[in-house]
Amino acid sequence: MRDQKREFCKIVRLLNDYLKSTICGWLFGSCIPGKMYIFLERLKMSNKFLVHILMPALDPSEVGEVVARKLVRKINDGDLVNHEFPASQTEVTFEATQDDVVLLSLYNKDDAGNYSTSSSDMSFVVLDTIPPGAPGAMSVNLEEIP
Repeated sequence: MRDQKREFCKIVRLLNDYLKSTICGWLFGSCIPGKMYIFLERLKMSNKFLVHILMPALDPSEVGEVVARKLVRKINDGDLVNHEFPASQTEVTFEATQDDVVLLSLYNKDDAGNYSTSSSDMSFVVLDTIPPGAPGAMSVNLEEIP
C-alpha cells in the first residue's frame, strides 16, 4: 500500500507540474517550451502498458498559426509511426510493452502545411515499477488424523 501511495503522489506531482506549465503557457507564453509529460498505465496485470503523452501548451503567439501537431514515435527497432492531430488536442496514447525503448519527436504544423523543426525530442524505457498487491491473509485449518 505504501508503494502505491508513493506512486500516486509521484503522479500528482507530475500532473501539477504539467498543469502549471500549461496555465503558465496560456498566460505568459510557453514557460517550458516543448516539454512533454508521460504517464504509463499497466493493462490488467500484464507486461503491456498504455502510454499517455501529454502535450506542451502552445505559445500564445502560435495559437492562430499552428493548426496541427505531429508526434513521431519509434519503439525499439520498429518503424516510425506518425500521429497527426489538431493543435488543441492535449494527449496522445499508444500501447507499449515492458522494457520497450520509445523515441518521440514533436512538430508543429501551420495552415500552409509547413512543419516546424522538432522542439522536443524525448526517449524513455517502459519500466514497471509498481509491485503487485500483497497476498491475502493466511489461515490454518487443523484436521484430526484418525
